[in-house]
Amino acid sequence: MKKIFLGLTIIISATSFSQKKNVTNAVMAFDDYNKNKLNDKEAASKDLLEAKEYIDLAAAHEDTQAESKTLYYKGKIYVELSMYANSSQLVSLAAFKDEKVMETGFNSLREAKKDPKDRYGDDIANYVNFYRNNLYTLGSAAYSEQKYDVAMAGLLGAAEFGDVAGIVDSSFYFFGGISAFNAEEYVIAQEAFQKCIEINYNLDQSVAYQAQIFQKQGKTAEAEQSLKDAISKYPKNKGLLIELINFYIDGDRDNEALDALNAALELDPKNTALLFNSGAIYENMGDFENAKSAYERLIAIEPEAVRGQFAMGGLYFNKGADLNNAANQLALGDPKYDTMVEESKGYFEKAVPFLEKAAETSPKDRAVLESLMAAYSKTGSMDKFKEIKARIAAL
Repeated sequence: MKKIFLGLTIIISATSFSQKKNVTNAVMAFDDYNKNKLNDKEAASKDLLEAKEYIDLAAAHEDTQAESKTLYYKGKIYVELSMYANSSQLVSLAAFKDEKVMETGFNSLREAKKDPKDRYGDDIANYVNFYRNNLYTLGSAAYSEQKYDVAMAGLLGAAEFGDVAGIVDSSFYFFGGISAFNAEEYVIAQEAFQKCIEINYNLDQSVAYQAQIFQKQGKTAEAEQSLKDAISKYPKNKGLLIELINFYIDGDRDNEALDALNAALELDPKNTALLFNSGAIYENMGDFENAKSAYERLIAIEPEAVRGQFAMGGLYFNKGADLNNAANQLALGDPKYDTMVEESKGYFEKAVPFLEKAAETSPKDRAVLESLMAAYSKTGSMDKFKEIKARIAAL
């Protein structure tokens, strides 16, 4: 029995030594790669493939596969394989352009970081931060120059290296996502913005971009659902509701836009932009009273601003014009004609003070002046009509 156990011990020890030698050989080949990678690409690729061959042997054996040194060097070798294959364009490395090679390297480095003795923690941090910083510099410069394909690769690559180091580079994901969107790499962009949504970074903009990505791909239902899901999770985020409002307005879905607008106004009842858009949508739907109510609330908040005064003046003027047009459609001699014309004049008269206030606040706004001139014409105020006409001519 003792001889059997002794024999087993000798076999196990020899095998373990052999696997440790594989790690050592991998390290030596990897060092040679680093010496050659800038000056001799063919030699460097040969060194890197040799390093992979040795580290794969060690990583496959139970005696060495869980050792932090094996994991550390497997991580670096696989990361370098991926990056060198993509940058050098060597045929010998073509098989390693697959993103799974890089992911294998990242995962191996993450496993090496779990070493209770933290033998390679500083080395891993230095290694990933070297690439993280360089890729960020490359990506940010490309972003400024609107070279979005390069910016995408740099910023998102930097974010991936940061993730290995335990750093969540939220802005890298966000601007990398914008770069991917502008480069029309929609799958990559969607993944970047999904990461931003998960970490709640620039949430409303990230969700809006994600919805746009769906729309670019003809997935309107998915775009709407992505906005609704985010609002369901963050019901008090006004920015998300505004993005949903814009989505419905762009799709000419006024009723749904109003529902979203009213939900946003519950969160921010004095938001003048929301009130203005609410009034505009009601007006577009022919709902005079609700449009009037929205504009009244707007004017109460900003009485001196052109926006509310002009909107209310336009609402009354358009109502008068609609009545006047309807009267002109009546049959000759219809007794309702005079009544409708008189009613339309009443709306024109109500429009005047609002348009006058808008013209007082913004005396060189041609659209305001032309509307006021038209109101004066409809109410028979010809002296004032001529005055405004002269002001417009002077502009």
